[in-house]
Amino acid sequence: MAVVTGLVVTLVLGLGGAPSRSPAEARALVTNVAATATDWGPDFADFGDRYDTGELLARKDCELTARGNRPGTLVGLQRVAKSDEGALFALSDARAFKSEATAEAYMKDIEDTLHRCPVQRTPKARYEDVREGAAPHVSGLDDVISEEGRATLEDGKDTNYSYVALTGRKGEVVLYAAVEGPPESKAELPRLAAEALARMNERLSDGAALRHVP
Repeated sequence: MAVVTGLVVTLVLGLGGAPSRSPAEARALVTNVAATATDWGPDFADFGDRYDTGELLARKDCELTARGNRPGTLVGLQRVAKSDEGALFALSDARAFKSEATAEAYMKDIEDTLHRCPVQRTPKARYEDVREGAAPHVSGLDDVISEEGRATLEDGKDTNYSYVALTGRKGEVVLYAAVEGPPESKAELPRLAAEALARMNERLSDGAALRHVP
């Protein structure tokens, strides 16, 4: 999905076939793993967390529409960060699912939209040149999807921002991180997104992060 302001870092519990955790435990875990401003770089500042923001899916005409969380979602977390000068915008969204099958279906929906809709829009936003990019290797992730494109309309105003969005899955855990900025920042966007994804994966892989969270 091209909407960087809906960037998703999805986190699903129950690795290795273990029973899924309670909603309270899922909330604590996604809060710990989702990217913070520090993960994006020293020049970024946090702009707040939002839980259970739902999903954005592309209709047949490639218009992005909002819906609630799909069945099997335990909790969702969306975390926003911006660079000090305001040129770069990053968002991570963490979702905990009950099963690996639900996580795979979530990935499939993102991949389907990426391949089907080179132009995506909402009533106040438009994304063009949407395409699959070169996915970085992140050790421990089962799948990684890379998306690139341009935001040409946001909040009803003409823009020209490049973006990179990465989605990674580890069993029942999916991590999604994206960042956008002006054309002159295009070369650094893949690195920023990959580094944020890797840091989230490190916390996910940390044994302490996977233990019971009181």
